[in-house]
Amino acid sequence: MHTVLGVSPRALEVAAGCTYRTRQIPKLLGGTREVSEPELPLKRIQRRIAFWLTRHAAVHPAAHGFVEGHSIVTGARVHADAGAQSLLAIDLADFFGTITVARVAEVLRATPLAGAMPLVTYHGVLPQGAPSSPIIANLVARGLDIRLAALGYTYTRYADDLGLSSPRLITETDRALDAIHAEGFLPAPGKVQLQTTLPPANCQHLSLYGLVIAPGRIGIPMARLRRYRRVLQADNTTREARGILSFVHMVYGPVLPSVLRAFEVPHA
Repeated sequence: MHTVLGVSPRALEVAAGCTYRTRQIPKLLGGTREVSEPELPLKRIQRRIAFWLTRHAAVHPAAHGFVEGHSIVTGARVHADAGAQSLLAIDLADFFGTITVARVAEVLRATPLAGAMPLVTYHGVLPQGAPSSPIIANLVARGLDIRLAALGYTYTRYADDLGLSSPRLITETDRALDAIHAEGFLPAPGKVQLQTTLPPANCQHLSLYGLVIAPGRIGIPMARLRRYRRVLQADNTTREARGILSFVHMVYGPVLPSVLRAFEVPHA
């Protein structure tokens, strides 16, 4: 395995003796998330493992999280471009924590990295915070992606957030939940939401990955745009402000929504 990763046997021995630092970090929408960060020698090996897997193991096309060139924007745009008028949004509970040693070993068994399993798991599961965890999680979830894509709806997954949409009313909620259970995952309590702009519900818009989705277009909720405006009005030169503008341009392209038009960079 050390030759595949381009490291010495001693480097693997040192990495195997490393520990993790576990801490709680705040979530964007409230609450905290436990993150376990490996010591540097192990982190370096995990990066090499992630690099090799990214180039030699295929994730499902529906995966938009932890995939180069993909994001919540590309995931949401798939549904908009398909003319979504109904959407089933499901969050998975404890995504990384449900990916056990056995499930990781199954993914790695067919690769030259079969012996890496102790280097990429912690306390019997995939640790959130290890550089190797995102790609391994996507590979483990490939079976889930295949099952959900086979339901016949437009389907995407961003990490633990799933979206199935259709121009018509979605009637396969139970089958989607059955597929999730069959693949060893669990829906988060209260995080299974069927939305539709069709009668009789007639909701104003669909929402996935924190973005608004309508046939042919996506957007950012107005409440968040107003919050962004307050940040930009205070100081539009900070790192946070630059990140906001970059994200908004990613969603809308060169022309910003009217509420942020004052911060648009003129084009030659």
